[in-house]
Amino acid sequence: ESIKKESTRKIDRGSVKDVDQQYFTAAFAEFLKKTGKLESPSGNWVGIVKLGIHKEMAPIDPDWYYTRCASVARFLYLRRTGAGAFTRVYGGLKRNGVRPSHFRRGSRSVVRKCIQSLEKDKIVEKHASG
Repeated sequence: ESIKKESTRKIDRGSVKDVDQQYFTAAFAEFLKKTGKLESPSGNWVGIVKLGIHKEMAPIDPDWYYTRCASVARFLYLRRTGAGAFTRVYGGLKRNGVRPSHFRRGSRSVVRKCIQSLEKDKIVEKHASG
């Protein structure tokens, strides 16, 4: 909650690199939600999807889609990569009970839908070579 309180503070002009990523992501997600520019996927999909094989449950935050899209937009601004790279970024450890944990990749479907939503709103554009 402290991040949300501080995310409303005024961000001075400058690069995305000059702002702490937590504050930028929270502020940009709030902007996407308030302006209504970002269209979340239709249906009940947003409420039941898991963010990766390593997760046990769906996200608790009802606005998780806006936060993930803001994070994807920031990452694309800094690195300009494809959807496959995000599976490593949003991956985590799969708990196997008594056995050792192993790294598992995040959901490609969620990242794909975020990128498609951002492209539709012209926040992100696809490079000519793919």
